[in-house]
Amino acid sequence: MKKILALLAVGLFAFAVIFPQVMQQVPKAATQETLSASNTEAEIPAWVVENFRQWKSRHNRVYESAEVEIYRMAVFYSNFIYIQMENARQSEFELGENQFMDLTQDEWAAKYLAVFPQDYKYPTSEKDVEDYTVPNAAFSWLTEGVTGPILNQGSCGSCWAFSATETVQSFFAI
Repeated sequence: MKKILALLAVGLFAFAVIFPQVMQQVPKAATQETLSASNTEAEIPAWVVENFRQWKSRHNRVYESAEVEIYRMAVFYSNFIYIQMENARQSEFELGENQFMDLTQDEWAAKYLAVFPQDYKYPTSEKDVEDYTVPNAAFSWLTEGVTGPILNQGSCGSCWAFSATETVQSFFAI
């Protein structure tokens, strides 16, 4: 579990550091406000256009205008470049295409990360965090049938329902 969390942390850090550099490779005209279909489509390779069409079909994406679609294709292309660069740079994990390929980092964060109130106080010392005993790392709640597999809850706001369901299932299993 610690290894998975460490890899996740490294991946998020790499995404936060490298993604802005990759976004600079998107054509200068690729902003939603200033985009025109003719000047951006010419700068995106044909194989990317085809790959984007296939990805759109797999993920049921439909955009409200041609301009928005081309902007999303430019973001898709930028994310594709990032994936290729990151996979070439390291071999600890492999990135691949997913349902978020048409979102920028800021768009993804705004849609999927929790927003804490401005007055939220994060723990600042060990005294703020209760003492706990590290459980047996060899024990797996999943393989023991206590919890189910990880589910994609999307952005529907029902994280409380997923949490409640797992809690009830775990209670009855124990």
